[in-house]
Amino acid sequence: MVVDKLVGELGSSWSKSPDLMTYFVKQSDFVCLKPTTFMNQSGQAVSAASNFFKIDKSDILTVYDDLDLGIGTLKISYNRSAGGHKGLESIIKSIKTEAFARLRIGISPTSQRARRRRRDRARDRAQRSDHRPRRPAECSGGGSLRGYRAEC
Repeated sequence: MVVDKLVGELGSSWSKSPDLMTYFVKQSDFVCLKPTTFMNQSGQAVSAASNFFKIDKSDILTVYDDLDLGIGTLKISYNRSAGGHKGLESIIKSIKTEAFARLRIGISPTSQRARRRRRDRARDRAQRSDHRPRRPAECSGGGSLRGYRAEC
């Protein structure tokens, strides 16, 4: 996971907070979270942690994988809708705003045929178990998160 890579590069380790429903790493200028909730309930953890750590909602950055982007493609956006993503819908509902940043990490194969197969498999898995926790893509996005943090 991208946040795992960032945390490892910082030489930090995760702490678990059942009250906040998350694993977290607190640095002097930011907090990394890994909710322990199901993806479609991740807003509960984000809201609890932002209140506990007194994080302004406009300073939140969510990181998630995206089948609509080619492998390794990174897209950042701010103040947008959930676009059908259940985890983002949960966060927006829980923190009562869309005014936070999102970093989308592409996981889609580049060929049209491979993308179609991947999308079909993802839909099949989602239909079989819509409440299973999801894992963001493994990639070298840790550097991107450090750059984002440096510009905030």
